[in-house]
Amino acid sequence: MSKKLELNTGQKFNHWTVMQEDIPNKNGRRYLCQCDCGDIHSLNLQALIEGRTKCCKKCNFEDLTGKRFGRLTVIERTDNKQNRITWRCICDCGNEVLVISKSLKNNNTKSCGCLNAELAKIRATKYNNYNLNNEYGIGYDSLNNKFYFDLEDYNKLKKYYWYKANDGYIIAHYNDDTYIKMHNLVISFDSKYEVDHKNGLRYDNRKINLRPATSSQQKFNQKLSKANKSGVKGVYWDNTKQKWCAKLECYHKVVCCKTFEKFNDAVEYRKIAEDKYFKEFKRLEKDLYNGVDSR
Repeated sequence: MSKKLELNTGQKFNHWTVMQEDIPNKNGRRYLCQCDCGDIHSLNLQALIEGRTKCCKKCNFEDLTGKRFGRLTVIERTDNKQNRITWRCICDCGNEVLVISKSLKNNNTKSCGCLNAELAKIRATKYNNYNLNNEYGIGYDSLNNKFYFDLEDYNKLKKYYWYKANDGYIIAHYNDDTYIKMHNLVISFDSKYEVDHKNGLRYDNRKINLRPATSSQQKFNQKLSKANKSGVKGVYWDNTKQKWCAKLECYHKVVCCKTFEKFNDAVEYRKIAEDKYFKEFKRLEKDLYNGVDSR
């Protein structure tokens, strides 16, 4: 007869620590175990020893060990900070720092703090050049990237060094690793809305070019996908039907989908559908913004 398996108090299984045997149920023997986060659960013995449960649901986390976030490289997981998963990280400068998972994944913390000091030096040494002689202001960053704004907003903007980010928005650092986008400084809408640039130019932050939009409305004017082969958004070749297909999605629903023998007919159908469903959120043509170079 095989010997009954007994677990010892304090025995570790992944992130579980055995406390004592619990009342069994129809699925077999159970043990009370404490997760590293402090939560206590009753676990099936077989699931525990076979590794089918490694931690509580709250701590079912992605292992970040060895990954880089900005200047930080994750060394190991440490004791939780206020019940939040925390990691010991080493910065490129050699300093160690404890950071919670969310701050790493959201890029809220990119260094031990040394980056802040460097950014402060940049803010102190770099400045924008401005042309205030037109109906609207034109600013330039150190790489000569330009941005537009209303003259009435100049006093707000001149306090910061603005530059063009990789995604095309004009941003400025104002506190540690935190930055602000120019359009959010010059105008504000209800929190349920995002700011949409009517003409598609993220460096044009005149109020006439800014409007509130839902996340769905923002997607109406997304750039052409790299996977698109026709050169026209929403128009593609249907290999099954051997025809050109024009398709439009609006608010997460397909509102029209039709095939055509000729490519130009599919393009025209798509444009008519955009007028009907996108309405004012269909991208405006550049000539509607007299005096602004939209290239």
